[in-house]
This record gives sequence, C-alpha cells and structure tokens, in this order.
Amino acid sequence: MKKRIISVFAAATAAVFLAACGGSSAGEPADTEDAVNNVSADAETTADSTSADTETTADYESADADQDTSADGFDPELDEITLELDGISGEYSLLFLADNQANFDSREDLGWFGTKESRAFRDADGVASEDNLPGWIDYANAGEPDAVIFGGDILDIYTENNAARMYELLSCLEMPYLYTYGNHDSYVPWENCFEDDAEAFLRLFPDGNCEFSCLDMDDFYIVSVRDYAQDGTANVSAEALEAFRGVYNEGKPIILSIHVPVAADGLTDLAEEYWGGPSKLYDAGDGITVFESILLGEDCGYDMTPETQEFLELLLAEDSPVKLILAGHLHMAWSGQLENGTPQYVAAGAYENAGTVLTVVPAK
Repeated sequence: MKKRIISVFAAATAAVFLAACGGSSAGEPADTEDAVNNVSADAETTADSTSADTETTADYESADADQDTSADGFDPELDEITLELDGISGEYSLLFLADNQANFDSREDLGWFGTKESRAFRDADGVASEDNLPGWIDYANAGEPDAVIFGGDILDIYTENNAARMYELLSCLEMPYLYTYGNHDSYVPWENCFEDDAEAFLRLFPDGNCEFSCLDMDDFYIVSVRDYAQDGTANVSAEALEAFRGVYNEGKPIILSIHVPVAADGLTDLAEEYWGGPSKLYDAGDGITVFESILLGEDCGYDMTPETQEFLELLLAEDSPVKLILAGHLHMAWSGQLENGTPQYVAAGAYENAGTVLTVVPAK
C-alpha cells in the first residue's frame, strides 16, 4: 500500500493532515463509477481548493503498508487523516465510511432504479457492495477504532430485509458507531417514497433518531446531522437544528458527519463537471420527476429553509467549534475548506472498498 501526502489545512484551533493510500489529491476526485447516472470519472482534473489558510504540498511519500489490512480477502483502500485539536488529553482513532449502497434484498424489479443486477454497485473486482460490507465490519473490529462513523447511503434501497440485515451487521461492531441519514437508506424507488418512520429503519440509529445523533468522546463530540429532506433538497429539519445548536453552544470541538457536502470553492466546479451541477433532476417514469441536491448551500438549485440557513451560518462562523466536516454522496474523494477555513473531507464510495481512518491527536 502506498501513502502520499495530499494537503495540510491550518485553522485557528485545528489542523488536519491528510494522507491517501491509493486516494486522490485535494480537490481531485478518485476514479469512480456511478451505477445509476452513468457518471464516469477517470479524473484528470484537480479543482483548486486552496486558500490563504491552506497549504498544499507536491511532495509524495511511498511506503510499504505497516500491516496487512485484508480480512478474509477483503482489502480496503484507505485515506488517512490526522486531526490536531487544542486541549484534548489523548489520541483517538475513528473509521469513516460512506456510500456503500448495499442491497441484500432479492427483489428484482427496483422501479425507476432498474433491476437488481443493473443497479448493483460493485468494486473493481466485480464484487457486489453488500458482499464486501461484512469485510468492513471485520476490518473495524480488527483495527479497534474508538468509533465508526457511517456517512449515509450504506443501504441503496429500503426494504425490511435490507434494514434487518444491516442491523445484524451493525450489532457485530465492538465499538460505538454513528449512522448518518443518506438519501438512499430509507428510499423505496418503486413507490418513490421514504420510510423514515419504519421501525426497522430507525433501529439502524443507536438512539432511534435519524435527524441527529451525537457521540461524546469526552474531549470532543462526533455529531451526525441529517441534511437531506424527502423532497430531495439539502435541508435540515427544525429538530436537527435545535439538537445541533445545543451541542454547538457548549463550545466543545465537533467532528460533523453529514451526507450532502457543503458547497465550497473547487467542490462546486467538481459537482458541475461530474454531476451536471449542484442539483439534479431524474425522470422516474409516469411523468414523475425526482429532484436531488448534490451540494448544500446558496445557489445550489433549491430554496434553503430558515433552519438550513441558520445551520450553514453556524458552520461558517469564524468561531465555529466544528473542526472537521465529513461527507459523502458524490462517490468521489475530495478535500478542501469552507470559506471560514473549516476543513471538509468528502469520501469516495465504500462500495469501491474506499474508507477513511481518522486519527485525532493533541495539537503540538
């Protein structure tokens, strides 16, 4: 396994060092394939995500892997991030996964999504995402991180069978986890509806709340906020905002997991190039058009609710306690900053066996 230095972000109270093992450089998407939208990204373009507070290095390091990361033939490709925080007492290890897009169900007709086979998300070896998901559970248990963060779309469609199988796998984890709401986890494409209230779905969230979850790591919070509404817009509910505001106002450092990334320099251009813009319309048949937000923010093709506007203002505040934003949704890796210098990392799809190891250490 090869490691290469990608970027160093510097902020007032936090620093993030990102090294990719087979990943991509800052602002550059990893090679990816989207099974629904036929988005091909043999990425040759690097988006400019640098700012006055960002230092990008062209130096690269190659090294042999320190350990064998395979588990029963499962061999993940890992990005590695080190986050430095002021005032913390120890070191923490976290595993972040987004967009596994698993479908354990045997149903063949998936409505406007197509068929089970045409829709299947597979890795480079042709292994279906649901067949590799147990490998991620084994990898986590072998590596013993302090927590696992799921960034949404771990399931590709909702059925009771899919949710039950996912719950079985989550129950095998030997550490706490956080599950972030994605636009697919509760979606039923053949009925074009969301089953957000289904008991089998809500069981996936440790506290049964799909709007907001929080892990208290003593020195910092890991927070998950739902940022995708049933109408396809990247909006935050009043319930999620109130809960987020509560931990935000404590001032303790926050690592935030959302599914839809926040629009930022470089990322907006990337969304335009590979997704056609910051939002997208799909023909679901029978005269039905489905709207989907690709990015969260102003000028992203939809109207932000007052709650979402306040949420964004909190993220962009100069004194924001949010020290790192983790997101998914795009199926390609990207790293950059919001306008206030807060680093944002977008993970490649876990269906490609791509994951992220985040180490949180005291600032030097």
